[in-house]
Amino acid sequence: MGANHKSLKAPGKLGLWTKGDAVSAASIGLIAVVALRLAQDTLIDWRGWLVALAAGAVLWRWKVAPAWLVLAGAVAGRVLWR
Repeated sequence: MGANHKSLKAPGKLGLWTKGDAVSAASIGLIAVVALRLAQDTLIDWRGWLVALAAGAVLWRWKVAPAWLVLAGAVAGRVLWR
């Protein structure tokens, strides 16, 4: 017979795929560093801050798909950086 899901867990261990494992922590850290780097390169003037704060406010108030925010940010960028 094939192996079942219990064979992945050692006695006294939570298993290979838990919410608090090191891979999750490393990926969250990597995402945070990339976001910080992008913010440092992008938020250099008032127009960048305006687009970022507007996107954050829209996300906070309404549940908008991120693709719409990217499209709106592109339009705002085109208008603001003429």
